[in-house]
Amino acid sequence: MAGSDKIAIETTRQEFLKAYKPGDAAGLAACCADDVVQLPPNEPAVRGKEAVRTRYEAQFDRFACELSVTTEELEIAGPWAFAWGAYQITLTPRDGAPPVRDRGKYLAIFRRQTDGSWKFARDTFNSDNPPFTAA
Repeated sequence: MAGSDKIAIETTRQEFLKAYKPGDAAGLAACCADDVVQLPPNEPAVRGKEAVRTRYEAQFDRFACELSVTTEELEIAGPWAFAWGAYQITLTPRDGAPPVRDRGKYLAIFRRQTDGSWKFARDTFNSDNPPFTAA
């Protein structure tokens, strides 16, 4: 089962990345469990699929986004799995301001659904860039 589970998790991850580039917030939310919790840096926890969709809609309203992800490890333990790795993102403001580039790491926890698919259940990420300091 582990091989087919890894394929199913990778399918979910690819669907997420496929939805990210064109700014498809509903497509991103569809990759998440109903009770997903996202822990973005410098923001409160985002709880639930609809809250995740709303967060991404706000992001996509402000930015065109390019995201690439490299997975270092994927492990499955029963109905749960975790993956961690690195990301690179470019956020290009829609108002014409210069792009913002970031690179960092992530930890994603997946949960097998009753239909056998895997969805994001918990997700956190943070930057490797130095913190901004007030002038």
